[in-house]
Amino acid sequence: MASTLMLRSTAPLVGKFQYASSTRRARVCLRSIVSAKGGDSYEKTEAPARERQGVPEYKDRKSEVDDVMTSPELNKDTELFGTEVGVADAMRFQGAAPELINSRAAMIGFVLAVVAFSKTGKNIYQQIGSWPQPVFAVFALIAVGTLVPILRGTERKDFGPFKADAEVILGRLAMIGIVGLFWLPFVNGFYLYPVNFTLT
Repeated sequence: MASTLMLRSTAPLVGKFQYASSTRRARVCLRSIVSAKGGDSYEKTEAPARERQGVPEYKDRKSEVDDVMTSPELNKDTELFGTEVGVADAMRFQGAAPELINSRAAMIGFVLAVVAFSKTGKNIYQQIGSWPQPVFAVFALIAVGTLVPILRGTERKDFGPFKADAEVILGRLAMIGIVGLFWLPFVNGFYLYPVNFTLT
């Protein structure tokens, strides 16, 4: 009688243990598939450019979402187009594309916004309202130009005096600068020209 009660009480724990074990085996299997192909988008193109002492290993920061997004089922476009990296893999939160696209767009956008303001006196809201098509076109070109080498599995390397790791650092500063450009029109006395809320 006591042994029967003990078996009944431990059955849920055994079931949970078996489920956890099967989940771990599935994740290891997915990672082995990705590793067999040479790693995911970040490991192929970004990890060599961001090696820093004391930074946690990239594999230790991967989650179950990353395992799903890098799975062959969601990256069948690699077989269709013959690319090394799938779009789902490249565009996931920890993929190689999002931060790099935003960094490059912010750097170019910040410079263009400042130049346009110095020439026309229009703040960033007015610039977007006056030239929406060129703004969208520039961002689209940056996104495509950044995404294509990633899909090909091309490692991002230094280019002359331009360092690969410094690009991301400067891009982060530029993103902060872009946020500042959106905020500055509301600071009294900073802009010589008033904010035009009609965006004309």
